[in-house]
Amino acid sequence: MRHTPRRPLILTCMLVAIASGCGTWHQRELPTSSTNTAVAGGRLVRVTLSNGMEVMLSSSRVIGDSLVGDAGSPPRRLALATSEIRSVEERGGSGKRSALLGVGIGIGVGALVAVVAAVATFAFIIGHL
Repeated sequence: MRHTPRRPLILTCMLVAIASGCGTWHQRELPTSSTNTAVAGGRLVRVTLSNGMEVMLSSSRVIGDSLVGDAGSPPRRLALATSEIRSVEERGGSGKRSALLGVGIGIGVGALVAVVAAVATFAFIIGHL
């Protein structure tokens, strides 16, 4: 029987789950100056307008009295009046959620390994009776 190492596969799956599952939206302040100022370093932001509509913008900047950025796919330039913006949020990580997810995955993998080992041991014992 050929043995294949599973540890790298398990660790990779855990890291992917931790990295992808723990993002949250964090409130950002709009720059108050009317100069050409980037919002969230030009990264993707979620803009909620006063009417409740949400718009995703990348490469966003405050120019005059507007928030200007790229929206949609394919991207098109969009300008929103800052007076109509209720909130601006940037996607970021959550350390607590990442840690809890990592612990949960570790416990789940440990339990799975224990069950497989118990079944294999039981099958070995039954096979030698």
